Amino acid sequence: MMVKTMLAMVPAVLCNQVAVMSGRLEHLLKDVRISIEKDAQDAEVVGASYRTLFQKLSQGLHSELKELEHQAEALRQQEQAEHNKTAAIHAEMKQLTGSAQGSKQLAKNYEGNADNVKQKFQMVEMSLKALVSMLQNAVITPDGTLLTQAGSSKETASSQTEIVQAVRRVLWVHRSLLQKDDSVLKAFKVQEVQNANSFAAPLKIKMSGQLLASTIGTLTEIQEHISQKKAVALAEFSSRVQRYQSAAVATESDVVQRDGQVADSDWRVQELKFAQHFTDTVIAKDREFLQRLDAYVNRTDMLEGQQKKLQEFALGTIAKLDQELGQHAQAPASFVQMKGIKKTGKHHSLTSEIEDALKTKKDTHTILMRIKGMLDSDAAASLTTDNVKNVMGALQQVLKKLTKQQDSASLAQRQCESQNLNSAEEQRSEDRELNLMRGAMANTVAAMSVAKAHLTGIHDKQEALTQVEGQFVHLDSSAGKTIGDQVKNRNMILMALQKALIVAEKLNIGQSASQFKDLEVAVANLDRSVKEQRHEAVQLLQDFQDYTKTYQELLTDRQEHYTHALSDLQLHMAEIQEDVQAHTVSTEHDHDAEGERSKYCSLVLMFFQSEAKRRADAIQTIRAVLPQVPEILTLTEDSQQPAAFLQVRSS
Repeated sequence: MMVKTMLAMVPAVLCNQVAVMSGRLEHLLKDVRISIEKDAQDAEVVGASYRTLFQKLSQGLHSELKELEHQAEALRQQEQAEHNKTAAIHAEMKQLTGSAQGSKQLAKNYEGNADNVKQKFQMVEMSLKALVSMLQNAVITPDGTLLTQAGSSKETASSQTEIVQAVRRVLWVHRSLLQKDDSVLKAFKVQEVQNANSFAAPLKIKMSGQLLASTIGTLTEIQEHISQKKAVALAEFSSRVQRYQSAAVATESDVVQRDGQVADSDWRVQELKFAQHFTDTVIAKDREFLQRLDAYVNRTDMLEGQQKKLQEFALGTIAKLDQELGQHAQAPASFVQMKGIKKTGKHHSLTSEIEDALKTKKDTHTILMRIKGMLDSDAAASLTTDNVKNVMGALQQVLKKLTKQQDSASLAQRQCESQNLNSAEEQRSEDRELNLMRGAMANTVAAMSVAKAHLTGIHDKQEALTQVEGQFVHLDSSAGKTIGDQVKNRNMILMALQKALIVAEKLNIGQSASQFKDLEVAVANLDRSVKEQRHEAVQLLQDFQDYTKTYQELLTDRQEHYTHALSDLQLHMAEIQEDVQAHTVSTEHDHDAEGERSKYCSLVLMFFQSEAKRRADAIQTIRAVLPQVPEILTLTEDSQQPAAFLQVRSS
């Protein structure tokens, strides 16, 4: 009876055990479904965070690459422009050097010509001095023979002939300085000489004391005139020598300035090469990491697609099992939220009266008209040979002094012009030096500004890299923790699924056993895929840290370069400022001294220029009067012709 009762209870017990095991399987399936769905949501959040970070990294890298490639091309063009500029400067320096050498050679030639002209003037002066000395020491015999040395009569005659010929030559050469009616010219018959070959025929002159004195005076006047002309000629040569020497100095200064420009250009080329090397290196690193990032993104997309398929398969399998077991599960809410990723007597005093009039700037025309009036009024009573000779002598003396003053004025003007030229050239040279220093200062300031800008940019880039790396590390840490938890859960699920497989096999509920097996395989494959993706993420982080480390090293090297460059530029700037200050003080002192010299020279020139027209008018008027005076000397005192002559003159 008891046995029968127990046997009757077996099916019920078995059914109860099946129900219990089925409930456990259903509960397991629910946990697996919730875990898979939660992992999928977590993976989506982590993936979205990674995609946001990688998208910003990719956009930043592409933008940086585009900018760096543009900068690299600009740097190459700037370097080529600097090379072209240097080549043009070298060609200009070659031309300037040739010009400087040409100016030096011209200055040297003028110096040689000045020496030759000086020697020729000295020879003429020595000859005239010797001739005047011989005449001053000569003795005149009663018959009018000029004795210049002891000796036979033959030697004396020969000596007199040679002296006369020498005097004639001098008078003929300088006839333009003398009046055509000059007694000396007439005595030596200079007007009969046609050319330099007309001196072959000897001329015998009966010498008198008055003629000898007049000859000596005329020769002395010629000697003074030659000395004056020598001074003017040498001053002109000196002016040209100084002009070409100044031109050579100015050109050499330009060469030095160009040399400085070449040095600046070479420095800029080195800086451009350094910047280009840095840019090319960064471009290579950016491209390399960008390729790595693109590869990771592609790999991640593939793995995520694979994971979605596995998840869908697992969930589908669970759904089938639920159908068999009549259970449905609800997916849990996502638990991971990732933050966005944040980033320059009448006749006696006539001469002095005329001179005084010239000095005091009175009208000389009034005096000259007085002279004419003296000749016109009371002519029959006062016109005598002595009177006319006195007037003529006074006028000749005035004419000589006026001519000499005119030559002195010309010499003074040339000397002042030469001094002004030298002063102007010195001023231009000082201005060039100052402009050169100021240009160097401006270039230094610009270079300092560029260096500071680079340093600021380097600092900003370092901070940006540090910030991005920190974000990457933080994201990776969060993702690692999440994925780690998921791995633990999946391990537990796999263990549970293995046990569930055993139970399903025992219970033999439809296709549940094979479906549990497929679910186990899907979860295992999903776990491997997630671990592989995690490994790729860790490797990408390591690659990014290597990239940022290399980038930071490049930035540090560049920072040290620009820090040292900025320090050198600041020191160079201080030296230039000291040079500019010292040059400015020196230039101010030079300007003060030069201003006094220029003021004095300007007063001298102003004086001579103010007297120039008055002097020229006086010379012209006297030369117009003097040729008519000898005509009066040919008249006798009781003659009535002078009055008629004067009437004709006055008409």
